[in-house]
Amino acid sequence: MNNYRLYAKLFHKPDSSNLKAEPCEVEKWIPISHWNFEQIKQNPLQRLVDLADTLCICYWNENDNRSGTGQTVRMAERKGLMIKNLYK
Repeated sequence: MNNYRLYAKLFHKPDSSNLKAEPCEVEKWIPISHWNFEQIKQNPLQRLVDLADTLCICYWNENDNRSGTGQTVRMAERKGLMIKNLYK
């Protein structure tokens, strides 16, 4: 069976609206099977929530409900994860 690796590298650079924000970088390699790879392609944000045990850390303006981050936060809330929003 072929194995794939999911690689995510996320950057956040503060903009002029929030001068207190710190730049950050998150990087992670996750070995996955072909079946999981196909599932992730269909619903990539769900995998982020599935990997979390207790906490969802995000940088999200709550006024922007139609964003991918907003969708991920709502899925994390439904799972019962604690949300730490760095935007606040």
